[in-house]
Amino acid sequence: MKKIAIILLSFFFFCSLVVAQTEGSTKEEYLKKSKNHKTAAWILLGTGAATIITGAIIDANKRENSTYEQDFTGGIIIASGIACTLISVPYFISAGNKKKKAATFALQNNRVVAPFNNAFCYRTQPTLSLSISLGK
Repeated sequence: MKKIAIILLSFFFFCSLVVAQTEGSTKEEYLKKSKNHKTAAWILLGTGAATIITGAIIDANKRENSTYEQDFTGGIIIASGIACTLISVPYFISAGNKKKKAATFALQNNRVVAPFNNAFCYRTQPTLSLSISLGK
């Protein structure tokens, strides 16, 4: 029974550490994710376009007495290129959303009025600011 309790406590402690590490996303992390998503989107878009062009070339160079498999090869390659191109769209959207989130979170040092020795003075305090846009 003691072993089970120790294992469960250590498991919950480990899970809380993992959650604590993944919850706080900073501006740099959002910008890095945005850049990675945009790179993946451009790669998918370029691959899809190249695949569509390759399929069109193969389809245009069909012979008159070609086999059944050769008749549909170009079309299948074109369809896979279109699918690859369409898959890039959510990556572009995700990159834009991550970039917007990076713009809304900012870690700054703000001047705050604070009491000090029966008087008020300005002190700098690190703050996490959140900007919420009300329109487009």
